[in-house]
Amino acid sequence: MLESFQAFFATLLALLPGAVYVFTYERQVGSFGVNFTDRIIRFLSASAVFHAVFAFAEYRAYVDLFRSGKLGRGELSGWQVEMLALTYLLVPALAGFLLGQAWRSRPKWLAWALGGAQPPRAWDDLFARGPEGFIRARLKSGQWIAGYFGTAPDGRKSYAAGFPHDQDLLITRRVDIDPESGDYVTAADGSAQTLDGWLLVRWEELEILEFTEVSADDT
Repeated sequence: MLESFQAFFATLLALLPGAVYVFTYERQVGSFGVNFTDRIIRFLSASAVFHAVFAFAEYRAYVDLFRSGKLGRGELSGWQVEMLALTYLLVPALAGFLLGQAWRSRPKWLAWALGGAQPPRAWDDLFARGPEGFIRARLKSGQWIAGYFGTAPDGRKSYAAGFPHDQDLLITRRVDIDPESGDYVTAADGSAQTLDGWLLVRWEELEILEFTEVSADDT
């Protein structure tokens, strides 16, 4: 019984870096079309890569801590044990975060390293990159609405629901627009005029959506 538990614990420990990496990466880019089997394969593959890259460090840790008996005799301080545990988790988490952030700009080297699979819907491909810009949309009722998709002055961020959920939009910064013609109502200097309140739009209500990407400094 004890040997079975030790084998299970060793397997779990070996898969942990891959699991932490995958969960952190998917938190940035989404988990498009990933089922349980796919995720297990990702855990195994990512864990194998981490163990290969850090094989020498793991070997030295095994020799210095386990074979020497230091860990069993309690010769390590609490801080040393804590640092080892955090390093084991933080390194794959940092790798997943950095690769997830890099994915937003779609560099060619990342597609070569991780594969070139695209999001399942154009909606997800647009909003998964975290763009900022003006949205102008015509509803099926014929009314035009507009807003700035990004961060509002109060710090609230706009949000677009992604796969596999229904496509809806939360826009935290409304922009003044003629509801009949769809023309922007601009200030004397030609800049867009913002309004109080948010916009929550469901996919079923949309007929046309226009997105013009700009930086926050241009608003």
